[in-house]
Amino acid sequence: MRNFWIILKTNLINTFKLNKLNAKSKRDRVSIWMILLFIFIVILFFGIAFMYLFMFGEALAKGGAPELILDLGLFAGAIFSILVTLNNAGAYIFRARDFDLLMSLPVKPQTVVASKLAYLLLMNYLTFALIYLPTIIVYAIFNQTNYVFWLTTLPTFILLPLLPVAVASFISYLFSLIAPRFKYKNFFAIILSIAFIIFIMFISFRSQMIYENPEAFTANMNKILKISGQLAYKGMRGDLLSYLIFTAISIVPFAGFVYFVGIYYLRSNTRFNSAYTNKSFKMTEMETSSQNKTLIKKEVKRYFGSNMYVLNTIMGPILSVIMIVLTYLSSKEMINGNNYNIKELGIFPLILVGIVTFTLGITATTSASISIEGKQFWILKSAPITSKQVFDAKIFVNLLITIPFVIIDVILSKVLFHLEIIDLVFMLIIPTITTLFMSYTGIYINLLFPRFDYESDVKAVKQSISVLLTMVAGFLFSLIMIVMAILGITKLKSITLTYLIAIMSGLILMTLSITLTYKHGNKLYHRLNA
Repeated sequence: MRNFWIILKTNLINTFKLNKLNAKSKRDRVSIWMILLFIFIVILFFGIAFMYLFMFGEALAKGGAPELILDLGLFAGAIFSILVTLNNAGAYIFRARDFDLLMSLPVKPQTVVASKLAYLLLMNYLTFALIYLPTIIVYAIFNQTNYVFWLTTLPTFILLPLLPVAVASFISYLFSLIAPRFKYKNFFAIILSIAFIIFIMFISFRSQMIYENPEAFTANMNKILKISGQLAYKGMRGDLLSYLIFTAISIVPFAGFVYFVGIYYLRSNTRFNSAYTNKSFKMTEMETSSQNKTLIKKEVKRYFGSNMYVLNTIMGPILSVIMIVLTYLSSKEMINGNNYNIKELGIFPLILVGIVTFTLGITATTSASISIEGKQFWILKSAPITSKQVFDAKIFVNLLITIPFVIIDVILSKVLFHLEIIDLVFMLIIPTITTLFMSYTGIYINLLFPRFDYESDVKAVKQSISVLLTMVAGFLFSLIMIVMAILGITKLKSITLTYLIAIMSGLILMTLSITLTYKHGNKLYHRLNA
């Protein structure tokens, strides 16, 4: 039992950098601003969840079924737990990077498995709370509650994630069985995940139907939630038998899964070491390539080798395309039905450029490109290459991912909105400047806050200060561009001059980020040790 708590405590300390709270050196200590920023992000996500649930609760109340908000929140929490587990379980349990280290310790495999499952469950509880707590609050606002409801809130919070974690972890295990047999095992996972996220985005952006017809929305939600099951929902409202069944189907599968993983943990992690081999191999002359080309190949291969890395950085560019299509669909009636011409809508082309600029400023592959090297960073530093070559290769990947979407945005804007050539040119230039700014800023911030001590790509890509700060920098960049555009259009009354002001502002910020990366970033790079 002691070993279990030691491993679990170590995982938590490494995840949240708790050891840096009491670090003696100011350089290693986490600043109060980082703590406040983390608290702000948690409150922000809580507020967003509350806003959406309140919107649904209000619509369900108008539709005559306000009690459905509880079932909807629990269902959403279960789906969220499944997604979190699918993204973490495979790399953390069945394809663990720390497998060799843990197996070399005088600890039983069952203890290692128990600590990993406890950690995974705890991470689910922390994220599930951001949906569950707003659900309880919104339900209490629109419904009368009794003592049974409040007595079951805590047990429900503990029990609900158990089944989703067990199911999602088992799916990850099945994938770990077949994945090594495929050469492009990440490709299908990336495509399916992107398709699912796009579907969720589309549903979210089309949610105005809730207010247009709350009765129809309520009827549809009632059908969906009946299919999903209402055991926990009925139990919290007083149905003891339903709650007992809910408790049983939560605990029994999870307990069985713990026993199952305890047996197959060693086998699954050993299988992960296997890889695809080309049976039709033929001996040919060895090909040579330049240093830059080799670095680019390495970065591209590393990027597409991690579905978490791809999913966390490609959604911004994809979102730019989705936003243009949704903007067209929502404005189609105004433009065609009311006999408007796009040229008569004034600043509408400028708004489109703003939308593309903002979505491209959400993420950048470079924000985790240094951290993703992990413990192998010393190999990169010991190679006979300059820091500039390393930076350029990593920046090239971000441009490779983003620029094609900028071109697609321009083509779509021409086809859908029939924009003038001058608008299309600026739509190409301004987002490109944004992409360059994000590329250099991301790698510079990652040099300031690298993270090499991770067991899975999730911690490097999602649980990283550099990724968060790069997102904040992109938001501030977009905000500055928007403010300058507003000032230009209100003071100068000229779209062309407004574009030029935005370009000049972007170029100044981009030049600053480039200078910081190649000057101070070069020094930071040579100081780093994995």
